[in-house]
Amino acid sequence: MPNTANLSLPYPSLSSAPNVPQDIQNLAAALDAKVGGVILCTSATRPTGRHGAVIYETDTRTFRLYDGTNWLRLSMVNESTSGRVNEPTDITGISSTSPTAGTPVCGLSFTAPPSGAVYVTVGGRIESSSGGNETRLGFEIRAGNAIGSGTVTLGPDFTRALTVGTAVNTSQPAVLNASLRYPVDLTPGTVYNVRTMHWVTGASNGAVIHRTLIVEPAL
Repeated sequence: MPNTANLSLPYPSLSSAPNVPQDIQNLAAALDAKVGGVILCTSATRPTGRHGAVIYETDTRTFRLYDGTNWLRLSMVNESTSGRVNEPTDITGISSTSPTAGTPVCGLSFTAPPSGAVYVTVGGRIESSSGGNETRLGFEIRAGNAIGSGTVTLGPDFTRALTVGTAVNTSQPAVLNASLRYPVDLTPGTVYNVRTMHWVTGASNGAVIHRTLIVEPAL
């Protein structure tokens, strides 16, 4: 049976024996496969993959594209996982080498999206007034909605922190205004809390002038 040039839709040739019901069925099946649009399913009931097909998982709210081998995630919709908090209070005279949240605390609680993936952004103005030492501003994530409570899921670390210092003029502190966006993988649907944490690397006089914390779902 011949096919159309663009979508390869089947049609009977002039020499084919007439069979209208069968021809219509063949055409309908081809159209359904070719131009059926987005297929609704769940993450557990994905259809057999067809190159270029797009599905929408109703349980995870995720669009996926089949690349011939795997269902690749395109995007997610209707996410409620987001939050932002700004804390303008100056915290000066920081001398603790252990991460601390300070007062007032800059934090928020959130529910991990169906993908479990979020971006955490920490930002602020930090200062260091002691040569050879550093002031750092990072974050920690804990389980539960009580900020500062619950099991630590991801602790503060210098690899996930803003850092300023080392070489300081005797009359002027080293100053940094910046933000850091970090990807984190969590358990989907679980409630977490996140807060900023600051510390110094030695006997220094650090300061945090402003803190910003943002949580957003990763697509």
